[in-house]
Amino acid sequence: MAYYLEVPLDAERTILVDVTTRVEGVLPAGPGQVVERMSQTLEQALDQLEPLTTSIVRRLSNLVELPDRASVEFGICLTAKTGMVIAEATGQSHFKILLEWETQRSGSPGR
Repeated sequence: MAYYLEVPLDAERTILVDVTTRVEGVLPAGPGQVVERMSQTLEQALDQLEPLTTSIVRRLSNLVELPDRASVEFGICLTAKTGMVIAEATGQSHFKILLEWETQRSGSPGR
């Protein structure tokens, strides 16, 4: 049975996001119907990520020896009440930070 969260993209356009778990305080709708509408646009919800990603980039750029590649992976959940939250993995927020250094090249490492 599919239930959907309506997510505004802007003042005129929306997308439907499949809701797979029951949300406390939200009454179930019929199959294929919209359960709830998110209170902010997707753009506004994603704006909440900027301080987080800026902080991670700032910390990684302060490493003594900069990696050749860096990636950060985390999941987000869209909710009617809060808009966007970091997804949990087994009861805890989950971040995967991968730093890669290639074999030492000639010249000095780092910046």
